[in-house]
Amino acid sequence: MQVAEIRQGARVLLRPDGPLIGPSSRELSSIVERLLRQGRRSVAIDMSRAGTVDSHGLESLLGAAEALAGVGSLLVIEKTNPIVRSVLEMTGVSRSLEVLSESDAETAREAA
Repeated sequence: MQVAEIRQGARVLLRPDGPLIGPSSRELSSIVERLLRQGRRSVAIDMSRAGTVDSHGLESLLGAAEALAGVGSLLVIEKTNPIVRSVLEMTGVSRSLEVLSESDAETAREAA
């Protein structure tokens, strides 16, 4: 799985290209940890190209959220499709991070 890193001022937007499934999804939390070591504190994940997420992907999102929470930040998830949003809500993962609607994501980008 490829993950694009898009710098938007102080904010970094990560865009996985493909589903967050299997062990390869751990790359996402590794990238967040690297960004934290570099002093980045504002991280969002654009899920528009992810399509779906499995238990490995959920674990990766939670790991990234925990790493950011350790420095007082909140992981923001943007552009989820209905399937991913349902999985996040049904599993309770959405309580550990901020899931933005399309319009909320646009507002966040403008503020960054």
